[in-house]
Amino acid sequence: GCQSCDGGFSLPSRTACTQDQIRLSVPSVSGAEGTTKTYELQLIRAPVGTITVAVTSSAPADLTVSPAALTLIGTGAQTLTVTFVDDLEEEPDVEDLLINHVFSATNVADGAFQGRTVALPTSVVDNDEAAVRLALLGSDLLVPSAGMLTAEGVSVPFRFRLMSRPR
Repeated sequence: GCQSCDGGFSLPSRTACTQDQIRLSVPSVSGAEGTTKTYELQLIRAPVGTITVAVTSSAPADLTVSPAALTLIGTGAQTLTVTFVDDLEEEPDVEDLLINHVFSATNVADGAFQGRTVALPTSVVDNDEAAVRLALLGSDLLVPSAGMLTAEGVSVPFRFRLMSRPR
């Protein structure tokens, strides 16, 4: 049986979403920060005129999509690349976002596409941990995570750096 995908899509398999005349090759996209994934968008039937698609992320600081605009004149699949931005900021383990595809048509005969928005659910897996990095002052020598021994009464100056932004 079909499962609901997004916005009334039917999901005949776990590999694609189809709504009316628009097909996405995946029902969702998930990736860790610092990685990329691809998916395809295609029209099921050829339009009479030209269809343009503006592609945007609901959180551009966390994920980007390229190309940001598509021009469709047939039924050939167009490949899009999702980049999960490695932001060095500790965030929730998984952040749920959307990639929006907003369609416009140049020909009245393609009115079914005009103004249609297709949202692709997307999850970004955070790869940052809260941590502090210690180094000897005036040096790039890192203090081992096991610590450092000094003679009693000796002071050792350190500098520290947060490895990710605090929430």
